[in-house]
Amino acid sequence: MKKVLAAVLFLVIIFFNVVMLKPTAPGNNDKQLTVPDITFTYDGQTIYDNFFLQLAPETIPAYKKMMRWDYVYPLVYAAFLLLMGQLLFRNKLYKRVFITAVIAAFLFDYAENLTQRFLLNELPRTHYGLGSIMGLFTTMKWTTALFALFSVITALVRAGIRKFIRAKEQDGGQY
Repeated sequence: MKKVLAAVLFLVIIFFNVVMLKPTAPGNNDKQLTVPDITFTYDGQTIYDNFFLQLAPETIPAYKKMMRWDYVYPLVYAAFLLLMGQLLFRNKLYKRVFITAVIAAFLFDYAENLTQRFLLNELPRTHYGLGSIMGLFTTMKWTTALFALFSVITALVRAGIRKFIRAKEQDGGQY
């Protein structure tokens, strides 16, 4: 049952990435702006110069509406990663580190989203210090999420290799 749930959550993640969450937002002069969520690191000045101050004012309500999905998405990827951790990891210490990383990614993602929402609501006022803190949240989100994702990928590859070796041993070493 856990494997079926993991597969369903994985499909939901794909759906979110392909359909619901957009990597760009409309800016001034029909320019497409890269959203802060997919940027690994930035400071307050950079995020204001390259994103907040470049947003076309008439598109901000639609962008905020799209951001609502970014409050659901962390729940989905965290549930998927935690479930994969249950399925793949036996070492208690590593499992604890993995779970901590997933929960941290989830919390940093929410902190980033809430900060972004506040900064959008404050436009045209600028809060460069808070923009830098948002950049820190984004960097920490990506660092912890990538650790968790690479852990899952590594565990899946190891499980595949073990399965291949067992199958090879049962066939008497024949390929």
